[in-house]
Amino acid sequence: KNPDIYLIMKSTSEKFEFWQMVKGGASEAGKEFNANLVIDGTLSEEDIEGQIKIVDKAISKNPDVIVLAALDFDKLVEPAKRIKESGIKLLTIDSGLSEKVEECFIGTDSYSGGVFLADKMNEILKGHGNIVIISHSFGSETAKTRTSGFIFGMDKYSGLTQYEEIFNSKDDINVSYEYMKEMLIDHGDEIDGIFATNQICSEGAGMALAESGYKGDIVMLAFDSSIKQNELLANGVINGLVVQQPFNMGYTGVK
Repeated sequence: KNPDIYLIMKSTSEKFEFWQMVKGGASEAGKEFNANLVIDGTLSEEDIEGQIKIVDKAISKNPDVIVLAALDFDKLVEPAKRIKESGIKLLTIDSGLSEKVEECFIGTDSYSGGVFLADKMNEILKGHGNIVIISHSFGSETAKTRTSGFIFGMDKYSGLTQYEEIFNSKDDINVSYEYMKEMLIDHGDEIDGIFATNQICSEGAGMALAESGYKGDIVMLAFDSSIKQNELLANGVINGLVVQQPFNMGYTGVK
């Protein structure tokens, strides 16, 4: 029979270009391989309880495979175990789990990406500067590994210093924007670089930087590649991006 595949994304909101591209790749693979594909997910990447309910709903449908992009590194482990205990195959995409529950993981090497951007930050700043780190979510595996990779990379250079605590934007453009706006008003002369972990938090921080008088003076590096991010890149607000392959991620997960 044609396989029944239930894909649970981090967000189905159209503001997340990344997840819309994942959906496009998954849909293409579903057609190509004649899969009975259901695509589901919460609107917000912060709605962990909502995603757990979707996992249980997916289990009740008894598909052959569940493809899961976990919102939380730890809190989705037990729901993932329920998938396996139900005799359903489990794959994870984009974000993994703190325990090896899945058959396999498909995603970007976020840790290496973080290290790479720290190297680039050091190169552009010529070995000296205070860096603000903005995370999209403290519970997400991708946020954890990108920030830890960046900090590891930054620690290789004695002249690079983390400025203030890592800020959790809770995957909200407005939260990221307001935080960066206030930081630049109060401490702009002390900041040399900004590292943002995904599309949403980098768009907010980037818009604040573009409106400030520090465009071109503060280096900004981030993950993802949305229309807004590419505009900020073209306008010299963002200096560089680690670009993922979300269409391929969705396609390969279903394949």
